[in-house]
Amino acid sequence: MKIAIDLDNTLLKTNGRDYRNSTPIEEAIKKVNKLYSDGHHITIFTARGQSSRVDWTLTTKKQLEKFNIPYHDLIVGDKPSFDLLIDDKAINAIDWINDDSIVNNFINDNNEKEYKIFKPFTSEERI
Repeated sequence: MKIAIDLDNTLLKTNGRDYRNSTPIEEAIKKVNKLYSDGHHITIFTARGQSSRVDWTLTTKKQLEKFNIPYHDLIVGDKPSFDLLIDDKAINAIDWINDDSIVNNFINDNNEKEYKIFKPFTSEERI
């Protein structure tokens, strides 16, 4: 299963945009390690640099290595900016840290699910 996980205040405690001083959220990191070792494809994403246009990729990669956070893909600065995410596949980070069964149940319930392809466009753009 492909699993996308936010970085700041999900895996690392970060105050505002003080990314250099982020600290690990150990319980969350243990859970990512388990998901990774269970064979799931992990994508870490972050809005770092989204507004400032500063490239935080190198700092982020060093932190992921330092705090032993495994991943397959890393997306830095290309995350929509929002105050609230409403999504059919979203799980609250705090709920996840406190209760593994939330993710495990989602994985188990969706392993056999058939997905319909959603096509948001009815025709191609004409120039």
